[in-house]
Amino acid sequence: MSLSNADTTRLLLALVLMLAGAHGCGQLCARLRQPRVAGEIIGGLILGPTLFGHLLPGWQGAIFHQGPAVGVFLGAVYQLGLFLLMFCSGAALRARIRKRERRTITWVAVLGNLVPFAAGLGFLAVYDPGRLIGTAHNRTALVLVFACAVAVTSIPVISKIMTDLGIISTAFARIVLSVAVFEDVVLYCVLSVALGMVHPAGAEQFSLPSIIALTPNSGLGDLYHVAVSVLFFCLPLLLGRAFLQRIARRGGNILQQSSPLAFQV
Repeated sequence: MSLSNADTTRLLLALVLMLAGAHGCGQLCARLRQPRVAGEIIGGLILGPTLFGHLLPGWQGAIFHQGPAVGVFLGAVYQLGLFLLMFCSGAALRARIRKRERRTITWVAVLGNLVPFAAGLGFLAVYDPGRLIGTAHNRTALVLVFACAVAVTSIPVISKIMTDLGIISTAFARIVLSVAVFEDVVLYCVLSVALGMVHPAGAEQFSLPSIIALTPNSGLGDLYHVAVSVLFFCLPLLLGRAFLQRIARRGGNILQQSSPLAFQV
């Protein structure tokens, strides 16, 4: 996909507006002794359909939604920014979990998951979500997704708040982020099961479930999605540090020798 001159102009204008809105509102919040990320979120609300799109829908649509190319490239910028934010937060949070913190992390994570998740399940037990059910018509999957949405945390926002406040290297930040990671691992396992329930069989010809003939909404299918989610989160945590250190020490690692920052990214 290539960008035309008009698409390039809209993309650059959108980036300028987003950067100006995020940094401007972020600086305002910083002067009020609030986390910059709060202002950055407010900047997004101002430029989104909440304000800009409501007052000037034609202009907002022409800048941010005119043609698929601009949306694709903006989506790539969003993902790149998220990756860099998580990398910077992880680089600042280097300390490992200490033994005396494990009990606190466990209790907070369990209660922080169970209470909102149960609240989400209880709400849908009272409220009929019939009009919200998608084309798969699977009520169980909808209930699981809704409960996950109530219980899920936002690690990028939490880490950015702590970075803005200068407490990312403290024990408090270590406990909070450890709890958030643990909760998200559990919730993503539940979410993967819900998605597996509604994923049509054979939709992806070359995916692993289709190769090993796993059917959606089956015991083996649910077990597969849970196992993949756990491995995806746990393997980098258990083996990632040692693997990267081993590569970094190799004499033939030209990228590490020329630019350690580029190698880490």
